[in-house]
Amino acid sequence: MKKLSLMFLLLVAGLYFTACGDDSDVPANGYIETTEEGSATYVLKGYEDASDGFNVFEGEGFEKSFYILEKKFTGSAWSFVKAASGPLSAMAEIPADNVWQVDMDVVEGANYWARNKGMTKYTFMKMRVAYIEGNNVALEYAIAGTKDRDLSENENANQPQSDNVSMTALEVPFLNPDHTYADYFVTYKDKQVQNFVLEYVPEKKHSAWVAFCFDSVTSQDNVKRTDAWNQDDPNIDNSVEPNESMHKRRWLRQGSPLRQRGPRIL
Repeated sequence: MKKLSLMFLLLVAGLYFTACGDDSDVPANGYIETTEEGSATYVLKGYEDASDGFNVFEGEGFEKSFYILEKKFTGSAWSFVKAASGPLSAMAEIPADNVWQVDMDVVEGANYWARNKGMTKYTFMKMRVAYIEGNNVALEYAIAGTKDRDLSENENANQPQSDNVSMTALEVPFLNPDHTYADYFVTYKDKQVQNFVLEYVPEKKHSAWVAFCFDSVTSQDNVKRTDAWNQDDPNIDNSVEPNESMHKRRWLRQGSPLRQRGPRIL
C-alpha cells in the first residue's frame, strides 16, 4: 500500500513539472520577453476580430493612438516601416522620411519602426511582435527619440503632373485623381499668361471649383462677354461636357423670364 502511495505521489509530481515546462500554456497576456533595457510591453487586441476584444496603443507622450485593423497596424497620426527581426537594441538607425507607410501587416516575430506625428514634432518608436495568440498581439516597444517637424510642410500640396506645372502656380485644393485638372491661358504681349484653373467632375458634368489669377494683367477688363457660349473646351472630353439639350425645358420655351433674359455664360 505504501508503495502504491509513493508511486502515485511520484506520478503527480512528474505531471506537475512537465506542465510547468510546457511553454504552450503561457497565456496571451502573460510573459513578454524584453530585448532592450528600459523597454515596455503591451498586448494589443483586435487581430482576429474586434468583436472578440479591441483596444488601442496609447503610449505616454503620444497625441494619438494606433490599433490593428484588418491585421495591419494603422492610426491617423502614425506611419510604419518594417525592420529586420531581432532584439530592439539592434535597431539603431531611424528610417528615411520617404519610406514610411500609413499601415503595415502585423507579422509574428517581426520588428517595426513607428512614427507618431505630433503638432510640432515626430516621435519615433521601435517595437517587436513577440507573439500572436488568437486575437492578441504581444508587443515590446521603446521610445527612440524625437525630431522637430518642418511646420511649413503641406501634405495637401499638389505635385506637377506631366506638363501641368500650373498645378503649383496657384493655391488650390488638393486634386482628386478621379477628376480632370484643366488650366487656361491667355496671350498678353506675345506671352502666355495663366488665367484660371479648374477641377472638372466628369460624372456631374460640372467643375468642383475654379481658381482665378488676379494680378495687374488678368484683372484688366479687355474682353467682353458674348452669347457665343456653346464652344468646345479643348481641356474637357466632349463626352462629359454639358450641351444645350440638357438645359432645354418646356417652361423655358413658353415665355419664362429666364427665356426672355437668359443668363450670359462664357
